[in-house]
Amino acid sequence: MLANDPTQIMWIYCLSDMGSLVLSSPVVGKVSSSSKRLEPAKETGYDCIALNGNRYCTDEIMSADGTYGSSDPYVYWFTPEGQYFQWNGDYIVSSVPIKVDRPTFHVRDIDAQELLKAKKAQETLKAGGRVTNDLEVER
Repeated sequence: MLANDPTQIMWIYCLSDMGSLVLSSPVVGKVSSSSKRLEPAKETGYDCIALNGNRYCTDEIMSADGTYGSSDPYVYWFTPEGQYFQWNGDYIVSSVPIKVDRPTFHVRDIDAQELLKAKKAQETLKAGGRVTNDLEVER
């Protein structure tokens, strides 16, 4: 599947509450949601700890980072150069780069030159090479 290919080049367009473009970024792999978890939120039984001579029990499971509870919802991604970004607003993810001259997106506005660069960058990633955020192949 397209979104599960770790070498896939995608684009994210982060939007303001009014629909204006705030940030656009190439994405390597997929955009992930903060609501995804590697451990269940609830488990049968209780997790109990002793603290200052008192016993405390909860039906929550500790997260991998040692905390309980949830964070504000957001999406996160990595650029081809490995930078981490997260966004907690509306967004659009596309498998093609869109020319954004105005706040309205149109499928016909695909940037063909950028798409060709992305295909070359994706081939380089599949071959184990490195790519910059500008989708230039590193030598």
